[in-house]
Amino acid sequence: MSPRLGALLLAALLAFLVSAFTPLPQAPAVVLIWVAGVLGFAEVDAATRRLALILTAAGVIATVWALFLGAGFDPVAMGGINLPIIALFLGVAFLSLVGSSVAAAPATGSRGRGRLWRTMLSIHLIGAVINMSMVAIAGDRMARDGTLGRREAVLLARVYCAAAFWSPFFVAAAVAHTYAPDARASLFIPLGILGALCAFLLTAREVMRLDPEAPLPDFTPDHGALKLTGALLGAALLLKAMLADMPMVVIVAAVTPPLALLLMPRMEPRVLLQQLLTRTLPATSSQVVLFLAAGVFAYGISQWLPLQLEAVGLLPASVPLMVYPLATGLIILAAYAGMHPLISIAALSSALLPAGAEHSLLAFSFLAGWAVGTAVAPLSGMNLFLIGRYRLRAREIARWGPGYALAMLGVVTCLSIAGHLLLAAGV
Repeated sequence: MSPRLGALLLAALLAFLVSAFTPLPQAPAVVLIWVAGVLGFAEVDAATRRLALILTAAGVIATVWALFLGAGFDPVAMGGINLPIIALFLGVAFLSLVGSSVAAAPATGSRGRGRLWRTMLSIHLIGAVINMSMVAIAGDRMARDGTLGRREAVLLARVYCAAAFWSPFFVAAAVAHTYAPDARASLFIPLGILGALCAFLLTAREVMRLDPEAPLPDFTPDHGALKLTGALLGAALLLKAMLADMPMVVIVAAVTPPLALLLMPRMEPRVLLQQLLTRTLPATSSQVVLFLAAGVFAYGISQWLPLQLEAVGLLPASVPLMVYPLATGLIILAAYAGMHPLISIAALSSALLPAGAEHSLLAFSFLAGWAVGTAVAPLSGMNLFLIGRYRLRAREIARWGPGYALAMLGVVTCLSIAGHLLLAAGV
């Protein structure tokens, strides 16, 4: 890929971080990321290009319609609404530089439930920080003849995706922060941790039930994976303690690149720069294009929908409690239909926030929809990765998921009620 694209993406990331940590404006970062998006548009696949054009067109139409209804217009907000999410993508992309130093220790089959839980915790906790690299490492270790059985595929997808319930290193966290900006992490993260624990229990039960006599999946990360995870988590928490008002998504985007560069195998500066500009950063071009288009869509819908509903007298006065788990269910259904969770979340946020939705409960419903939807939908990025790398079939993944999705929707409903009771009690 063109090194110009990589250079623009790197410049946009740096400009965003400068604007986040200093009084300087965000406009230069918005301009740079859009120039990069236009340049990268030709590099992405046809399906992503079509979706990006549809979302952009819908957003522009909604924005123009909103102007006729009396809305204002902020081009920086329109172009940069998803900039924190893109910055997180770009920052986490640096972790691919550390890939060769993160491996898996030898694993042996075991019938013990303790080792199954160790395997799940390893994939979940380390994957929550270093993301998809952990899935590839664990999947390669558990594969037989280059493919995964149902138990291994189910375990990998659900345990890894469950980290979206709470991990600040997941894009889901950046999306929740963007589309429920006043959410309290002190409420939705504990709910998310409970949701992830329930996902563990359901997954372990299914894995042990599928073939009780076969050895359970067993995976042990090596010291490099643990060191990288600890360093990233420690640096993020330290900076958060120093800058309590700084959003966690910005902190993660800031600490990941320098730590990845420190922990990566030694490389000549010229070779490192070439890899960054021609491979590491351009590899995110599909996500950049999609998130830029989704940002235009979200801005337009958020400007138009409340005014339109108010004009016809349909703007609700409040949001009932059961709307939050219903929103999670809609995100999961849309994921099954092939829709990226970001699009569902942007539309739901635009409809529910003007009606007075509680931000913390809304953030939890968004995270839950992302965690469950990406685990079960055959066209999610997670499962497309498993299909391509381990020769799984999309129709099999689609058949394995509904029971888990329904059970987790029940869990989300109970946790949403618990969160509502805590808010009512003033917690």
